[in-house]
Amino acid sequence: METLVGKWTVDSFKNIKELMQAMGLPADFQNQAESDTSESTGEIRKEGDYWCIVSGTSKGAKEILFQLNKEFDYKTTDGRDTKVTVYEEGSKVIEAQMNPVFNTRVTREIVDGKMVMEITEGKTSVTGTVVFKKM
Repeated sequence: METLVGKWTVDSFKNIKELMQAMGLPADFQNQAESDTSESTGEIRKEGDYWCIVSGTSKGAKEILFQLNKEFDYKTTDGRDTKVTVYEEGSKVIEAQMNPVFNTRVTREIVDGKMVMEITEGKTSVTGTVVFKKM
């Protein structure tokens, strides 16, 4: 996970609206999410035994503080309560979100110096990708 430490800004993205549709999110949320994605920033840092992932847009920032391999409660940006576990799988960092209605898998890894984040909706396997470059 140490390779992901730093401040990041969006370089490119694809299939985000299709992902939101597969997740069953309302059309207005889908449109706003795609707009927000284009101007997103992020930061990953280590704080003692904890990791912190900060996601930000022009509307504000959301921060999650967690320990690897330990489940925690999380409220998604669309307001759904989930149980999340973050773990390492080789050079990838996997964030598994579990909810009675949906399961989502977020994979982060470094490819050619950029952080590639793939978000996959569990029931349909629709995937959206966001590529970040270091700030």
